[in-house]
Amino acid sequence: MIQIIEENDDSDLFVMNHDIKKNIVILFPMTRGEDKNIQRWQKLISTVNQSNVTALVLIDKTPFHQATNYFVEKEIEIFADILIIQRPRTEPIHDSQLRVRLKDNLWILQLHDDDEWEGYLEIPFEATNNSIVKTNFTVVNNGLNTRVSDPNWPDCRSIFSLLPSKVWNRFVDLIIAQGGHVAGSIDSSLNLAVSLIRPNLFYPHFTYFYDNRHWGSRRLSKVHLVQLTQEDGWGKFATVDISLVSRAIDGIATLIFFRDLYSEAEFQLQTKNWIRATKPHPLRIFSRRVEILVLRLFAKVLNIIPGQNSSPLRAFLDRSILYRKILLSTWVAFEVNNYLSIVKLLMQVEFLKILRPRFIFWESQLRKNEMRNPG
Repeated sequence: MIQIIEENDDSDLFVMNHDIKKNIVILFPMTRGEDKNIQRWQKLISTVNQSNVTALVLIDKTPFHQATNYFVEKEIEIFADILIIQRPRTEPIHDSQLRVRLKDNLWILQLHDDDEWEGYLEIPFEATNNSIVKTNFTVVNNGLNTRVSDPNWPDCRSIFSLLPSKVWNRFVDLIIAQGGHVAGSIDSSLNLAVSLIRPNLFYPHFTYFYDNRHWGSRRLSKVHLVQLTQEDGWGKFATVDISLVSRAIDGIATLIFFRDLYSEAEFQLQTKNWIRATKPHPLRIFSRRVEILVLRLFAKVLNIIPGQNSSPLRAFLDRSILYRKILLSTWVAFEVNNYLSIVKLLMQVEFLKILRPRFIFWESQLRKNEMRNPG
């Protein structure tokens, strides 16, 4: 079966399970055209045909939808349903995924067209409808392969694992709850929550090779983080620091959103560890305090200068103070309920209106936690 949802059609895609068996769905976002990626497309087809795959879902962002033409018009022998969602090239990858929902007894795994993989896929016999199935994972830095032993590292690991329909559909709900637009770090938030869901199984016959080209050095990481934050809609606040603030709060909100899928004790421990892990060095906290003090002194001086109270300089100072106050408040928060005041600060920023649905989601989850754990 071949199904195509065209770019101007916002319909959801429901992936069917044609029998009662445990089956696999491969999700393959595509951005590179046939001239650059034909070998990976052929490798993808080979992997599907060697594995227990019931459906191949293609998110086609290739030039002129070359991928659709290839998979539909070519006489390709493929032993799975082909389901194609055409999306704009500029749409962030996770925003596109909110259209994909799974029926029961399906597990979904992503492959990206700029990575490599080898082996075949099956669902372990002992898997339940809660089971997260991890595979071998290798990080590639400038051609150097590093086998990863930690099942929860790197932060994107869960995206490249077999996620059951119960968990995947909750992830889709998470994207929708944020207004259909999520930060690039949402894979980190998902990984945080998924690491608590039991049972966590391992499948040894498949290896994913993750190209770490954006994060291979401190400089590259900084450039990529700033770019992602700008694309996300943070405007004048688009910095590495604010991206980490967003990641910290989104991680907490996601843990709350998935809370019913693990124990209360696990939730409390994971939240505490996450909050602790998002803190910078004490010297950075001290430097922000000093900066706020200096900026407030400048603002005070402007108040006594005629005509300066509403000047562009004063607006710049106010914005700079608020930016640092948001950073500082995040860095000194040590309880989940402390983050509510930070979200309220973010809601005050006029040029962050595009992110308001996300802030409202954060606030709703934090308030849900506050009602459950007052004080």
